[in-house]
Amino acid sequence: MTKVAVQAVSWAALFLSFVISSSAQMAYLGEGGDGLPRPKTTPTVLDGSDELSEWFAFHWAAEGYMMPNWKDIFRWDAYLDKVTDGHPKKFDACYYNDGTEYLACGMVYEDSGNNNEPVVVMNPMPGSMIIIHPVKREMIVGYLRPKGKAN
Repeated sequence: MTKVAVQAVSWAALFLSFVISSSAQMAYLGEGGDGLPRPKTTPTVLDGSDELSEWFAFHWAAEGYMMPNWKDIFRWDAYLDKVTDGHPKKFDACYYNDGTEYLACGMVYEDSGNNNEPVVVMNPMPGSMIIIHPVKREMIVGYLRPKGKAN
């Protein structure tokens, strides 16, 4: 990656951190008690009131994972499990330190078999833009994985 691309990714990550922490969505501890923050649970995930949860739920549902029905309550811990082996898979939610006081959250973009390589993560940005960037493994705090495929 060129120096300019690295700087662009760094600025994008900083901007994403600001957006997430300014809305305080990622500062909320969820029902799991595993120390990984969850976005706020809202009355429904598909009513536009919780864009981050809606983005994750939409992508997981599109890949065939069990997600709530339209207008049902989306509780992250009802549909996701904490990954305990440290091996990320495509579509896992990835929590990592990005240099701010809040954890950033993105979705694993591709499977990574090598534990020495960074994990490639995609992050939603305001305006329907997605940033795809590498995250060093030592910066990663944990992962959440959808519990299973829908029937």
